[in-house]
Amino acid sequence: MAAKLQRDVASVESDRHWVLVIVGDDGSAVGTVSLWDHDWQGQTIDEIGWMVLPEHQGRGIAGAAVGEALRRADQAGRWRALHAFPATTNAPSNALCTKHGFVCRGPIEYAYGEQTLRVNHWVRDTQAA
Repeated sequence: MAAKLQRDVASVESDRHWVLVIVGDDGSAVGTVSLWDHDWQGQTIDEIGWMVLPEHQGRGIAGAAVGEALRRADQAGRWRALHAFPATTNAPSNALCTKHGFVCRGPIEYAYGEQTLRVNHWVRDTQAA
């Protein structure tokens, strides 16, 4: 785990990956939005993921933070196609994908560590239009 943490920190420090902290009104961290690349099904893809602590959910914080992360990524000219994989049962995250211009490619079985998760595969392609 320590080696993985070192690789993750090095990726952020080199600006290869982004980990954006969502800061609440009181200055405390209430969640994150991350953008990174990784191998999936034989190719390198770029992925976005987010989380907001349970006590701060339902207030539009994730929607605003994802919107800001996408705005910054677009402005930087990074990540032409972003993939997102929220659980099929996570209605709020799936709604955020729709709101922010992702297109659902359908539900899939996604291997994560030693687990298989049922997720929706969303893609936001900035050059599709």
